[in-house]
Amino acid sequence: SNGAQLSENHFPFQRLFIIFRKLNTMSSVSSLRPVAYTCPVKESKNCPTFSSCSVDPLLYKNIEVGSLWWIRYNDTLRIGKVLEISTFIQENAHQSQQPFIYYVHYLNFDKRLDEWVQFSRFDLSKGQLSDNESTSSTSSSKTSKKRKNALFGCEISSKNQKKTANGFSVFEKDHEEVTKIKNVQEIEFGKYMINTWYYSPFPSDYGNQRKLYFCEHCLKYTKKSKTLDAHSDICEKISFPPGKLIYNEENLVVHEIKGSEEKLYCQNLCLLSKLFLDHKSMYYDVEPFTFYVLYEKSVHGFQLVGYFSKDLNSPQDYNLACILVLPPFQRRGYGKLLISLSYEITKREGKVGTPERPLSDLGITGYRSYWQHAIFSYMKGCDGKADIKDMSNKTGIKETDICSTLHKLDLTTEFKGHGLVGIDLKMIDKYFEKLAEKSIRLANPKYLMLAAAKPKPQLKKRNSFRR
Repeated sequence: SNGAQLSENHFPFQRLFIIFRKLNTMSSVSSLRPVAYTCPVKESKNCPTFSSCSVDPLLYKNIEVGSLWWIRYNDTLRIGKVLEISTFIQENAHQSQQPFIYYVHYLNFDKRLDEWVQFSRFDLSKGQLSDNESTSSTSSSKTSKKRKNALFGCEISSKNQKKTANGFSVFEKDHEEVTKIKNVQEIEFGKYMINTWYYSPFPSDYGNQRKLYFCEHCLKYTKKSKTLDAHSDICEKISFPPGKLIYNEENLVVHEIKGSEEKLYCQNLCLLSKLFLDHKSMYYDVEPFTFYVLYEKSVHGFQLVGYFSKDLNSPQDYNLACILVLPPFQRRGYGKLLISLSYEITKREGKVGTPERPLSDLGITGYRSYWQHAIFSYMKGCDGKADIKDMSNKTGIKETDICSTLHKLDLTTEFKGHGLVGIDLKMIDKYFEKLAEKSIRLANPKYLMLAAAKPKPQLKKRNSFRR
């Protein structure tokens, strides 16, 4: 199309590059997916680099979708499963001698580590792995403890677990198929360049872009930096966050934003967060949800740090539907602050709550840490007596979550068929000694600007006796 003269000795995929160069197909690679490749130029021995070519194109035939291989990851080898194959379109493809790239998932590792790799990353000396070999190579001899939640009236039936798993199996399978390939590889958010973790369902015009640019004020996303710069000149003048201020502590503020009132902002927030959350199914239907968004405030304005959302019509006592701290702000204690804030709001409402499942691996870690802290804080001031129901009412944590945490901490015992909580004062003292060395970031109730819920009036029983 640009009038370039192509000789027969040119690499075949240079023709593809000229045709598709303006389409930026590195992220929407499913349209170009050959099964095998044999270089016709090399076979005819007219290739100018034939003598120095070290890769036999016939080897590409062995790597197919679904196959398992040892793949180099930094300084180690990991077992990877090939999920997708695409042509590697670049101007010097002939010199690289790697016409294909492969999207791989590393077994026993989270999907956020999935990536596109070149042929040179495969260790062909070990050969292709079978499913049995991969299982034996990655299996571990972990022993599981018997759960004692039934002793506290918190029994979770194995039949119900199996039924629930079967009920979600179809949804999970479809979700896995749609989101297996990460579409947007990188985003620019303010001064941060962030590598994405998962697939996010952006509109087709944006979902096929390798990189997107986000406005840090209104969360508008663009395909070009120039477009964002022109938008930012206007948006910076109205950079105050939407919604109602409900928490104000020094340089941190939390705004309560209703999805029904700020629909576009909340939709953009969900699309942004899906890039870093695997199990998230709500993107556009935001009206039934309230978003509690955490900002860092400074002389330059408000910087979005993270958020959690809550379903207003949840029938199962869920006090949190989704939680995220953006990668540049992780490991600063903001996750526990948001978790503790959700429970402080729950207590103000006069309820107990639990997060919606499934939780991500980072979410599970954050909640277990917070539950342990809340339980130990209660035990420290309970004078040797621990009551599960009273603990639940004072912490806002649901009884099932308390039971599972106590069991994981080995603080449960059985006596004459009853479940007892053993208070290990040494363990509690040791925990708070370590806590003194590193500070923990929790929401302070005095900075929460929400009134306590009014107790419901008790209706008097009507006397059924008639004169």
